[in-house]
Amino acid sequence: MDGQLQAPQEQIGQPLYTGRVRGMVLNDIGERLLPYAQAMNRNVREVADLFSDLRKRSAGRVSVALSARAIAVVRQATSGS
Repeated sequence: MDGQLQAPQEQIGQPLYTGRVRGMVLNDIGERLLPYAQAMNRNVREVADLFSDLRKRSAGRVSVALSARAIAVVRQATSGS
């Protein structure tokens, strides 16, 4: 965990935690930033899940059959006349 906190701590220029014999404790600044860090972590997981879901979807080809009359109607509707 110390490595994960080191970069943000250096960017902020303030300590985010206090080291203890049995681990670490967030200080006031760390506590204030914690909800933002948790939200960012959730967003990253959601984006990863989204991309994973998109990769799982199969891409394919869709063929549509139209009668000559339907083609004429589509052409007329899209020609602007």
